[in-house]
Amino acid sequence: MREGVRVDARGVVDCRVRHRADGPGRQHGPPRRLYGKTRCCLLEIIREALERAGGGLESVIRTRLMLRDISPWKEAARAHGEIFGAIRPACTFVEVSGLIGDDWLIEVEADGVVA
Repeated sequence: MREGVRVDARGVVDCRVRHRADGPGRQHGPPRRLYGKTRCCLLEIIREALERAGGGLESVIRTRLMLRDISPWKEAARAHGEIFGAIRPACTFVEVSGLIGDDWLIEVEADGVVA
């Protein structure tokens, strides 16, 4: 969502199932581990939303990662660091008691500024 120069990506969870055109019936589902899910949320879903609003990952000033189970937080932190290491937005990791989908491991929010 864009309002003025502010862009917000809220409630981003796991990847969408992707259908490939290179063969009949071939599908690639969402990653099953927290590292892959985090990269998917950040690189695919949030990046696409920011680009539609005229920005990119470099526009992000703050992220929030909500984990259903905080114990593997280092997997999410590694993915976040690979993507935002040079950008260095403010970042918060929190454990939540649950997410709507039984198989959801993470929900990500990102705030950005686009000139």
